[in-house]
Amino acid sequence: MTRDHVLLSARAGVIALIASVIVLYDSAHSNINGLGCLVISSAAGVSLCIWLRTIERHLKLNWSEPLSLKQPFFPMNRYPVRYWVVISISMLMGGIGNVLKALFQDGGNVIFGFTFIFTGLALMVALLVARVMAER
Repeated sequence: MTRDHVLLSARAGVIALIASVIVLYDSAHSNINGLGCLVISSAAGVSLCIWLRTIERHLKLNWSEPLSLKQPFFPMNRYPVRYWVVISISMLMGGIGNVLKALFQDGGNVIFGFTFIFTGLALMVALLVARVMAER
């Protein structure tokens, strides 16, 4: 097994694990509403952007290949951009799965799944904003 296969398998494993935990959670027991969804996803995105801008002063962040499957993504403090791309994809996939499960299977709270979808999107936007700001 080559290094590239190991890195790809690790990404797939992390995404599958996080997404499956989100999908398997019983959203019927969640009391989150639309306002909570908006606050949580916005706060996550803003916090990530601020954190990336703060650590950029101390670390030389590599923005060249954030979606590369051949480059390492862990540990987070060494490869934060690739790490957060994997996490945002995990949250998007888990949120989509949870919404579909709530709609078609158990009639749970779809806002719970949308919270993860919007948080994943907010993290992606934060990465893009931090990258644009870093290039200035």
